[in-house]
Amino acid sequence: MKTRTDVALRGIGLLLGFALAGFVVFTSRIPPGTGVLGADIVVASGPTGELAVSPTGPFITATNLTPGAQLSAPSGDLHLLNQTSSTIRVQVRGVPSTKDLDSTLMVDVTSSGAEIFHGTLGEFRAWSLQSFTLASGAHADLTVSTWLQDSGDRSWAGEIAQYSIEFRSTVVGGPA
Repeated sequence: MKTRTDVALRGIGLLLGFALAGFVVFTSRIPPGTGVLGADIVVASGPTGELAVSPTGPFITATNLTPGAQLSAPSGDLHLLNQTSSTIRVQVRGVPSTKDLDSTLMVDVTSSGAEIFHGTLGEFRAWSLQSFTLASGAHADLTVSTWLQDSGDRSWAGEIAQYSIEFRSTVVGGPA
């Protein structure tokens, strides 16, 4: 036989259980985002027969990238070593995984402050017009920056792209 106390205790337990379940659901909800889906960019590098490149593999990873100024752009440094017995002239280019960001993703490559390339990812598919020279055994430091320019639309939203930096070396005084 149930007493009034048993019924009251069961009712209180039921209410506490609902309250606890509601509290858990409320506190474990996913917080709202900014409402802007950005682009994800990975920039990678690799060695050549003539150049030792460090680091190899991804050296810039930018997630949820939105249009912004070059000053706040994600950047990374590459260290190159001429492994040949000749002085070489080095050019750079980018090989992207997709054409989706060709007109909106900007790339800037400098060597000791001197501009090697500045333009869109689509333009970076071709070898840079500017180059730098490395004597045998010499080192060079490159800084690569990448950012989205404000194109007036949101064609970059949700895009995922990777591009690899490639190097072309020619012997100074040798065939071009």
